[in-house]
Amino acid sequence: MTKIPRVCSDSHKPNSVTAVTIGDVCGIGPEVTFRALTRFPEERFLLFGPKTALETAVERYGRLARNIALRPVGDCSSGLFECGRVEAAAGRASFEAVAAAARSVLDGEAEALVTAPISKAAWEAAGIKDPGHTELLGRLSKAQPVMAFFGRDASGTPWRIALLTIHSPLRRVPELVEKERLVRTLEIVVKEMRDRFGFVTPRLAVLGLNPHAGEKGRIGSEEKEILEPVLGECRNRWRNVIIEGPLPADTAFTERVRRRFDLVVGMYHDQVLPVFKAVTGGTGVNVTLGLPFLRVSPDHGTAFDIAGKGEADESSMVSAIEWAVEFSERRRR
Repeated sequence: MTKIPRVCSDSHKPNSVTAVTIGDVCGIGPEVTFRALTRFPEERFLLFGPKTALETAVERYGRLARNIALRPVGDCSSGLFECGRVEAAAGRASFEAVAAAARSVLDGEAEALVTAPISKAAWEAAGIKDPGHTELLGRLSKAQPVMAFFGRDASGTPWRIALLTIHSPLRRVPELVEKERLVRTLEIVVKEMRDRFGFVTPRLAVLGLNPHAGEKGRIGSEEKEILEPVLGECRNRWRNVIIEGPLPADTAFTERVRRRFDLVVGMYHDQVLPVFKAVTGGTGVNVTLGLPFLRVSPDHGTAFDIAGKGEADESSMVSAIEWAVEFSERRRR
């Protein structure tokens, strides 16, 4: 087995390192991670994953540069894992890697976290109660995170969206659209846009839940009973913040409307993600807002159908690392 290259820990300066996880080893995570890291020879990384998986990836993709320190988390024989399958052992391994990487950031060893895709089904099979990255990181950091996605379309125009609800069944979404959750989400979005990303006067669009934003109560009551009153309170409460809505989702992403805003808040996953992924062409990233550190990941999943075939596109992983590196550099200036 190939010896794992390491970087001496004393060669790293505090807050100058990005922690990276390789994701579920049965998916495309190791492939896109190792390919993406070759694009950043001048940056420093801590790479977390199962020992055998890291060794195998080093053999397959070549010896890593000395700017990358490998942090094996757990061990497993390669026989436990088969590409393209949901494996409980792989789920447990990816969970432990994310937890260890998050602790490295919380402890100040690394400044930002980049996570390759995990399998939620594998986490569930392993008996893990956290349904995904966002919920786990929120628990470990004692925060209430908001899922967001940043990217650019073919013309270079920025796209930023955030979600009120995360991975909830569609039938549960209406009951989750309530005042406390909406206010908390908007508070986190406004704070992050100002403090982390430098928007002095954030311009936010908030989508309605129902078709045509309810058409004044004719198609659902959530807009009139919940969204409109809460948004009115927020406008009166916050200075130097522009909030419009609730807006119809079917027109909010047209160029004429979208260019008025810095970020769009959607009510649920599939209300906004299909549009975002279509226009960003696989280069968008998932950004978790509300954590005490920056966490970024690709906007795709494990892609079990092509795992192990050498067909994965690392573009989104490259974008995720770029975001993390750029933020770290800006923070150190």
